[in-house]
Amino acid sequence: MNILLAMPWDQRTGGVTHVAASLARSLETRGHQAMFLFPAENGVRVSVRTSLRGFPSIYCRLRALPPEQPSWRARLSWYSTVLATLPQLARHGLSRRVDLINVHYPDEGFALLVDLARWLRVPLVVSAHGSDLLPDAGPSRGKGLLRQLESADAVVVPSQNYLRSVVDAFPWLRDKIRCIHNGYDEEELSALGAVPVGSRDVTALCIAALIPKKGIDVLLRGLHQCTSGQLKVRLIGEGPLRRELEALSATLGLSDRVCFLGPRDRDGVLDEIVHCDMMVMPSRHPSESFGLAALEAMACAKPVVASAVGGLPELVGDRETGLLVRPEDPAALARALDLLAGDPAMRASLGAAGRSKAKRFTVRVTADAYEALFTELVAQADNPARLEAR
Repeated sequence: MNILLAMPWDQRTGGVTHVAASLARSLETRGHQAMFLFPAENGVRVSVRTSLRGFPSIYCRLRALPPEQPSWRARLSWYSTVLATLPQLARHGLSRRVDLINVHYPDEGFALLVDLARWLRVPLVVSAHGSDLLPDAGPSRGKGLLRQLESADAVVVPSQNYLRSVVDAFPWLRDKIRCIHNGYDEEELSALGAVPVGSRDVTALCIAALIPKKGIDVLLRGLHQCTSGQLKVRLIGEGPLRRELEALSATLGLSDRVCFLGPRDRDGVLDEIVHCDMMVMPSRHPSESFGLAALEAMACAKPVVASAVGGLPELVGDRETGLLVRPEDPAALARALDLLAGDPAMRASLGAAGRSKAKRFTVRVTADAYEALFTELVAQADNPARLEAR
């Protein structure tokens, strides 16, 4: 199959980026062809070049579907994009014999891909990853997003808990939505070496964008209540709350115990995971749909302390592979952190169980499920000529 994957960003790092790129690589090892599509402000001309992750990619101007009562500018912007971009995308799709379009994180601008799928007579699969469907302010109802969900042949989400939340918000998706868990790259993590024990400090690692739903403020207030003086926290991530969170850390007297690392490349992220003693995920919102960082920590035999929200309880078994706490509860988080900080044997036991459980959530397993879904939808597509030519 020739698969066109669409994403809002061309990035080297990021959870959604890593999930989509890992899926594409795995599908390519099975003989399929993967190509990406990214929005870009490069004029009306569609361009093709290699993405930052090394995939052949299409870059094109996209615009949001106009609202119910659009301004003339919004209407003009949309229809000019339809007239200028859609025919070019169709030519690229036909020349590359695209069999299926898979949108990851359905941005409003991807409404045009509904028309592209119809033009090419291929299935459309929408893969949601969290805040795209359930942002902090409530379910998204943008016309462009709704158009994609209504037109999709299938909607994929990464956990059963998140699936239930999505169906509660969009009941009409019940018959087309399915869960395919994200997975970690076994080969990538198996190449990481063991780290000798050195410092007496215990390090808790948190990998998260510095945005409200990630609950970093809860983590800082929890650390302030910890009785273990040897516990340190290292934070990987960037976001609009960084200055506010750094100020809170200073106010709470945590400047010598909390390190804001900012963004890190893939090697830097893996190095921090290998060297930490535990992973902590204090998320506060159901849009925490899976928790790839938690899974990768488990695969490296690290226990995980996490809020019992979204998809995290499907990964983190309480007192099985880590500790689950109530969201928005700094005192409960502090007790969990203190318990693990003071008990190396418990950390080792939970970490070993986590490594065993993580083997159920690999990129190979994810790709198996996606490949089966794609094959089923392509076979059902109303396109006899392409089926005969295949």
